[in-house]
Amino acid sequence: ACLLLAVDDATTKILYAEFAEHEGVLPVMDFWLRYAGILGIPKAVYLDRFSTYSMNHKLAKENPDTLTQFERAAKEIGMEVIHAQSSQAKGRVENKFGTLQDRLVKELRLRNISTAKEANEFLQKIFIPAFNKRFGRMAEKDGDLHRKPSSKELTHILPYILCRKESRVIRNDFTVSYKNAWLQILPTSNLALRPKEEAYIHELPDKSIRIFIRGKQANFSSLQIQPRQTKHKRFATTLIHS
Repeated sequence: ACLLLAVDDATTKILYAEFAEHEGVLPVMDFWLRYAGILGIPKAVYLDRFSTYSMNHKLAKENPDTLTQFERAAKEIGMEVIHAQSSQAKGRVENKFGTLQDRLVKELRLRNISTAKEANEFLQKIFIPAFNKRFGRMAEKDGDLHRKPSSKELTHILPYILCRKESRVIRNDFTVSYKNAWLQILPTSNLALRPKEEAYIHELPDKSIRIFIRGKQANFSSLQIQPRQTKHKRFATTLIHS
């Protein structure tokens, strides 16, 4: 299990933490979606240069427009991403983890907690409040720089931003490929389907898939095998007008 953690730089208090399977794109997106629902969207986050957060290979560094999925999502919701650029900065990010690898692991062992669900409940209800009360400090200035999203934004907008989003070109048979799978786009009310245009595939933190075309969600089904390209224009015309 991997502990995902957010700490307030001014007070050193733990703002939110949860155990996840790993530190990949979907668990991290799920973490920040939950965080936004509880505390709001922070003005800026200070992170290390792990591959989920930063493009580390040379060609990506030479292209400032190349963003990770996380950087793309953060930009869309107005959250600045600051990467640690030195060993001292990296140590600052990792300092709290060093403490928790000692204290938190022992607390979990003493309570015979061995599942992520139990550990996350313990974190929120017992460990974090007690930890902050003992080790937190007063900030030099009062104020909260989180932006509080509306309930509509939390349910209808943020889940489709804090996710894995990739674009695909619609084939002549109205299919798109994603992760070695084929998705058949189906007739959708108030949405004209056109081959060769762009479709956006959103993989949500729960691994469910949504397809958007020109900002509208499209119906689709999963195919068991790769479809054969059709040369019949009549089939495409029928779908366009259905």
